[in-house]
Amino acid sequence: MMMRLVISIFCLVSVTFAQIKHVEKYQGPLQKSQSVPQVTIDTTAQVKIAIPLQPQIDKSKLSLYIPWKLVEGIHLSAYVDTHFVLLKWTAMKNAKGYNLYRRPEGGTYKKINSKLITWPTDQKKATQMYDKLMPLAQYKLERAHIRKATQSEFYPQFTDKTKESVFHYLGNLYYQIALIVGQAYADSTVQSGKVYYYRIKYIDKNGVEKDFANEVKVTAGAVKKLTKPTGLKAEAGDSKILLVWNDPPPTDTLAGYHVYQSKSPIGPFKRINATPVLTTIAVSLKGDSLKPPQYGFLDTTVVNYTTYYYRIAPRNLLGRLGPMSTIVSAKPIDLTPPQLPQNLNITPLQTNMLLITWNWVNKDVRKRGEVVKRYQIFRYTDYNSAIADTAATSKYSIGFVTEPWSQPGVHLIGDTVRSFSDKNVIPEQVYWYRISCEDTAGNVSHKTAALSGILPDYEPPDSPEAITAEGFDDYIRISWKPPNMTKKKNQDLAGYMLYRGICGGYHEVIERDEGNIYVYHAYPLHLLTDITDKDSTTYKDYSIPKGSPICYRYALRAYDKAQNLSAMSDSVCERLRDKTPPDPPVITALKAREGAIKIECVAAPIQDMKGFIIERSESKDSGYKIVYSDSIPKSVACGDIPSSVDTVLAKKANQVSYVDKNVDPEKVYWYRVRAFDHNGNKSKPSPSISTYTFEIKSLPKPVNLKADLKKQRDGSCSVELSWETGISRYPKSFLGFVVFRSFAKNHGYRQISQPSKDMQFIDTAVAPGMTCWYKVQAFDSNGDRSPTSDSVSITITE
Repeated sequence: MMMRLVISIFCLVSVTFAQIKHVEKYQGPLQKSQSVPQVTIDTTAQVKIAIPLQPQIDKSKLSLYIPWKLVEGIHLSAYVDTHFVLLKWTAMKNAKGYNLYRRPEGGTYKKINSKLITWPTDQKKATQMYDKLMPLAQYKLERAHIRKATQSEFYPQFTDKTKESVFHYLGNLYYQIALIVGQAYADSTVQSGKVYYYRIKYIDKNGVEKDFANEVKVTAGAVKKLTKPTGLKAEAGDSKILLVWNDPPPTDTLAGYHVYQSKSPIGPFKRINATPVLTTIAVSLKGDSLKPPQYGFLDTTVVNYTTYYYRIAPRNLLGRLGPMSTIVSAKPIDLTPPQLPQNLNITPLQTNMLLITWNWVNKDVRKRGEVVKRYQIFRYTDYNSAIADTAATSKYSIGFVTEPWSQPGVHLIGDTVRSFSDKNVIPEQVYWYRISCEDTAGNVSHKTAALSGILPDYEPPDSPEAITAEGFDDYIRISWKPPNMTKKKNQDLAGYMLYRGICGGYHEVIERDEGNIYVYHAYPLHLLTDITDKDSTTYKDYSIPKGSPICYRYALRAYDKAQNLSAMSDSVCERLRDKTPPDPPVITALKAREGAIKIECVAAPIQDMKGFIIERSESKDSGYKIVYSDSIPKSVACGDIPSSVDTVLAKKANQVSYVDKNVDPEKVYWYRVRAFDHNGNKSKPSPSISTYTFEIKSLPKPVNLKADLKKQRDGSCSVELSWETGISRYPKSFLGFVVFRSFAKNHGYRQISQPSKDMQFIDTAVAPGMTCWYKVQAFDSNGDRSPTSDSVSITITE
């Protein structure tokens, strides 16, 4: 029966031991037994051991196991050699010692040990054990653990129980150590060919002997031969070859394997493992899982690109070897990537290039000599993209640099700096760079950390193009096209500077109120605003005074991220534009004449009133066609719009009289009128009126308009207006009177009342210090209206 023990060397000093990736199975003694050991073992005798480690094992490629620890019960095993039987058992917690009992076939049990088998407790024997074990330990870590376990005066934190655990651990690896620490017994009093039965009893903490373990049956001298290993395979890696093979039959008393290597298939083969191998491999060198894990050995003594041949032989617990396996071969290759390029640096050169430099690479990540084939340069426009790019090659690659040392016949002395010139860069744009390198075997390193660089900009962008402006009621909208973005100097555009001035070199005079005149002087362009959105192509200027009649001049300059300013663009002039159409005009007279009809109409006296459109139809509700129209402007320059009301011109522009001669006698016609201003805004049509064979007269003019100042109960002031009709009664179509008010006698009248048939009105929207002028006009439902009354004024006092 084969015993396996999973161990961990990294935490030998712990009772429970931590999990690690390096795993060893149960192993027997190092050399083959040549003679029968005596029953009484001298603990000071020379014992040759080697702690069963293979430091060349790639720990990242091996499986995880829970290591050995003290158990609650005892398991007894027997191993047969030609002249003796080795009895070995697992150590038990709290056992003070052990007694072994044997009986022949058909006989009774008798104790075979002359004294209790115990752990050596005195410090002298522990020190002697240390002196014997220490020179034989192969590795520094082994020596450290043995020292800590045996010399508690130097390591007081290690208790006796800890030392006991460590030596029980060592005893499960080599039976010679197990004999010393009370975990094994060699029975040399057996007779070859005879059947024996064994039992073990332990002494508990109270000194009572107890029977706990199993019974073991053996035939003395019946040595079982080991079977030939099967399934041996060799996998090549970088400077290493991994061997794996199948499990032996469960009846084999296996205690490890010897591994042999040669550079020729016919030998000679040389053993390369210092200690027997029982390592379990769970992952191949390529990272593939081996299910179930297989026995294996990792040879790291090999040189790349050399073919090696291997065979293995099994070994039992007592040191006997089995038959050799078949021969397998493998050739290791370079799979280790180069080191990262160091001292990455970025320097701006001229006005259109960034120079990237770094130190050449001549070692791989294992610090071995390396021959690099080329370097690959990656560029990014933001840091997040740079750190997220983990692929060996990607869309961010912008070029390669061949390593001169990799070219045959090229020998550079003292030249350790490599460089790459990036000419496809935009000034003031931050770029991030990373570099990787590839060796002659095709292994690619990781990318370097990202390093940023920026090219200063000294060249200004082009000026904005196609500047236009459009006026509205309360703002002017300026539009433009950006510079040609296909030009490199325009690709770092950052924004625009908008400038404003006044068109022309003359004064603009604006009459705001009676007696108040404002004079605006022409001045050069001044900065209006900084437009920081580089994608903007419009701007709305709301900073213009309400109702301003001035023509403003606009121009732009573009600037880049380095604040380089372009030349001034072409300028454009514009003013506020009235987008509100005039009120519908009123037909004041529609007179039938012989062979003609005379139409008279008026509109509100607005400063930008331009003209009228008279439409006629033979039906009241549809079919209207234009019979008269003043010229409607298609486009109006800002200087064509009057800046103030000229009372003479306004009076002329706000009324029209037209004789329609293209009419048939004794036929009814319907007329309506529209007004339009200088901006081409058309009013809604006036109410339609039809002709008669008689003259349609206007409503009579209101007379005797009076204004009286009144005091309200709350102390405020009001103006009470009253007037007379001039006739005894109005027709049924009469709508009522409308009151108009102004702060100047001859212009600026605004409606302040709704139509009412009352002949009085109270104006409460007045304040002390105001001088108000009033007029009254009568309207009917046909759109006819009377002449306005004479004006009357009043000054509001406290």
